[in-house]
Formats: sequence, structure tokens, C-alpha cells
Amino acid sequence: MATMNEQFYLVYQPIVFVSENLEHHTREYEVLLRSRETHRFPKQIFDRLLRSETEYSAFMLWYAKTLEQKLIECPEISVSVNVQLDQFCHEGTRHFLEILAPYATRVIIEMTEHEPQFLEQEKIDTCFAQIRAQGFLIALDDVNTGRNNLQLLEQYASEVYRLKFSLLHFKELSPANLASLLEGWRHVAKMYKKEFVVEGIESSCVSKYLSEQGICLQQGYLFGKGSCLSCE
Repeated sequence: MATMNEQFYLVYQPIVFVSENLEHHTREYEVLLRSRETHRFPKQIFDRLLRSETEYSAFMLWYAKTLEQKLIECPEISVSVNVQLDQFCHEGTRHFLEILAPYATRVIIEMTEHEPQFLEQEKIDTCFAQIRAQGFLIALDDVNTGRNNLQLLEQYASEVYRLKFSLLHFKELSPANLASLLEGWRHVAKMYKKEFVVEGIESSCVSKYLSEQGICLQQGYLFGKGSCLSCE
């Protein structure tokens, strides 16, 4: 059987701060899991792992140790990591957080928009509490999609640090409607005093528009698709 290193690798996509003169510097990196075979997120394999405690625990141990090594090699960087609620059905997720807890001030946990298929509703509260108790910050990923809506933000407002809005989910909207939706979520972030990141930025004109609207935290192919990240 192939080892984890033979099946997977991690890439790091920049999240940048764009200044008024449109210069940008990297604020942190989102960690993206990739298959060595397809160079994409291995959804089918990941779904299979979630159905096996043994395989999932081995995978999460590899993930944690690989990310820990990067944090040691690059002491100046911070990262954000995507986590689905269903991952909290497994002890492997608890071990993952325990391994990364010494670096918690440099790690943001992005709770994805996926509806849980296996986790019982009454245990969801403990997931947020568990993350915060170990010192990690929490982001809601892809707001306005899936379960990451305004109602959820209101429920967990005290635990959530950041909102992330992806332009990629709303390509079918007219520019005017997209601008209105974006402004609505920018207003929500400001009202709740949360950081606001817009991702899916692929052109300098979009980046410029967002900067003019006061949205300075940006992510997308314009700034890099993601790399293995060398800190030498």
C-alpha cells in the first residue's frame, strides 16, 4: 500500500493584505491538500478516509506532522486549515489539534460549509469549544453557502474570528447583484467585528475594486495558486 507521502502533498496559497496603492504582502497561507495523482483535492479518497477510523487517524497524523514540520521550518508564517464538522467524529481530529496546539497562535481553523452527515447536532457546540480551548482561531469558510450562513454566525459569534467569502460560488450572478451580496457580507463582518477575507480573485481589476471598498484581505490565483513553500 502506498504511503501517505506517496499519495498526498500540501500546498500553501497566499492570503495577502492589499494596500491603498495596490501593493500587497503575504499575511498568511491557506493549506490545501492535493493528490499526487491528480494534483487536485482528493475528494473521493478523503470521503473514504472519513468512513474508516484507522485510515483516517493515520492520515491526520501524517497531515499534522507534515504541517508541524513546515511551521518549524518557517517560523514567521501563519496558516489556515480547512476542517469539516464530520471530522470531529474521529479521535484523529483531536490528535491533529493536540499536535498543532503549540503553534495555535499561528493556525486558524476554517470550518467548511459542508453539512455534517455523521456528527450529531448536540456535539457541534463542543467542536467550536474544543478548538477555542486549545487556542486556535476559527474562521467560517465560504459564507453564504451550505451551513455557513448568518444564522450560524449569530449562534457562534463569540467563537468566530474571521469570515471568508468566495467569489467562485457566485459567477452566475450579475456584477451588480454580486457587488450587493459582497457588500452585505462586508457589512456583517464589520457589524460583528470579524476579519473579512475575499477569495477567488483572479484579476487585478477585481483586486483594485475590492481594495477601494475597504476589503484588503484577499486570496486567489492572482496572488498564487499555491506552492510547496520553501523558507530557506
